[in-house]
Amino acid sequence: MYLQITHQFTRPRKEFGRQTRFVSKNAQMLADLRPNEERAKMFVLTVPKSTGVQAGPLMSEHQVNTDAVVLVNKGMWHVEGGWPKDVDCTEVEQTTRYIRKVEKDEHYIRSVVAMCATAKEIINQNNAIDIYEEYWADLDETSALDTEPASMSMITQLKDPHAAAARRAVQSVSWHPDGSQKIAVAFSRLTFTAELGGAANAQMESYSWDLEDPNVPEAVLMPASPVVSIHYSPKDSKLIGAGLYNGQFSIFDTRRGSHPVDSTPGERSHRQGH
Repeated sequence: MYLQITHQFTRPRKEFGRQTRFVSKNAQMLADLRPNEERAKMFVLTVPKSTGVQAGPLMSEHQVNTDAVVLVNKGMWHVEGGWPKDVDCTEVEQTTRYIRKVEKDEHYIRSVVAMCATAKEIINQNNAIDIYEEYWADLDETSALDTEPASMSMITQLKDPHAAAARRAVQSVSWHPDGSQKIAVAFSRLTFTAELGGAANAQMESYSWDLEDPNVPEAVLMPASPVVSIHYSPKDSKLIGAGLYNGQFSIFDTRRGSHPVDSTPGERSHRQGH
């Protein structure tokens, strides 16, 4: 149980703001709390203890003298080569016998043949390229700086034959692998077919052109879904692979018409990412 001693001091409102004046007054007893004699008997004096407190980090110091490293430069005059201990290089008979023994070793023969092939390749490269040749030695320094600015010119223009061509964009281009003037172009819109008026009204066609006759497409590709990625087959240039918007992959044969000759199932394509 705790005893709370409070004293309420009040003063009239008219005395607010007056100067405070202090006067001497005798002490007044407000409370007299006597100790509990029973509790006093339980008081035990403890032995005082002292302990030290250090706020700084503990550090130690150690010194070691290491051995000095002595560096020595030595040379070797290699004249006769490395001979085994049991062969005296001053005796011609012993060195000749050892050389014949080494030359008959199969490992030695294979090593020499391999080294000769590598050395021959390097020699042929050195003979084919003059590493000391100075290129454009007769070129004037002032003329080297007079370079024409880069420019470009339009060779031909390929237009989307579809009536709603303005609503489609080119997503992928593939050049013919044999270097001829043929190109395959994928046209599509990367949006839902519902915005195009439904799947039946979606623009599906993609084309391949021969740049020698750019007015009319060489082939019209009619997939089940707009083409997003297109590429000529590197093994058979008559085949064109196309990745469709719905996840399928179709193969077109330009010799057999505009419809795909083979396509992957749609569900499998979405699940396995083909």
